[in-house]
Amino acid sequence: MIRGTTYDNTYANDYRDLSTLKRLADAHGIAVLLIHHLRKEKADDVFNRISGTTAISGAVDSSFTLVEERRGSGRAKLS
Repeated sequence: MIRGTTYDNTYANDYRDLSTLKRLADAHGIAVLLIHHLRKEKADDVFNRISGTTAISGAVDSSFTLVEERRGSGRAKLS
């Protein structure tokens, strides 16, 4: 919703966009919370389920995942 329709899904673009937000947060001593989605495919490491390039995790200070045990269960694991 932020990037528009002509977005090119490459590592360089992900890193550039997130680095811009990180510099803004660092300059003002604030936290910026970005909500993104996970891939539906399972993975041994839950952080490998973050959709997109590895720059999404690499350009930021922290990443969290919230995975529901099963749809509609109301129970989820925060990693």
